Amino acid sequence: MPNALALPVPVSDDAALVARIRADDPEAEAELAARFGPRMRAVCLARTRRPELARDLAQDAMIALLLELRRGGLRDPGALPAFAAGIARNIVRSEHRSSTRHDVQSLDMDVVQASDEDADVRRLDVERALDRLPAADQQVLRLILVEGCKPADLAVRLGISPDAARTRKLRAQRRLMDVFGSPPPSRSHASQPPSLR
Repeated sequence: MPNALALPVPVSDDAALVARIRADDPEAEAELAARFGPRMRAVCLARTRRPELARDLAQDAMIALLLELRRGGLRDPGALPAFAAGIARNIVRSEHRSSTRHDVQSLDMDVVQASDEDADVRRLDVERALDRLPAADQQVLRLILVEGCKPADLAVRLGISPDAARTRKLRAQRRLMDVFGSPPPSRSHASQPPSLR
């Protein structure tokens, strides 16, 4: 069966598209979404067999692809279709690992419901805390927490040295813990950003 993301698009077109995305061309981003969005949904649907979940995962994959292209994460623009397919597969794998972990822990229906509610609350708390961090820290933590990147993988993805990746990981984790310890922005200190040193 042929790769769902392999279309007869000339490599030069892929390279030009990647260059335009790196140059912050909004039309290139729309073209990327039009060209790869349906194919990413197809990959996600083939692996999940759940249309709504596949649509959500494909959106996550498209965002991850765009972020990777913007930061120069694709070394060979000619490999764009394979790179996009790999991101879609990784997003589905991550979702599968997450849901499998919940299934293994659920031995009794009461425990399942309680753990699902607790997990939803924890996930919401983490998302809110992440939203209060600088974009660079958010990117590092999402690569670690969502995609399971180790410092060596993080270094490759960010195009920095392994030591710099470890430093950024520790700094982002420390800032996240600081945000968890500070009052939420909806309280009286809403106008002041959290202290991030």
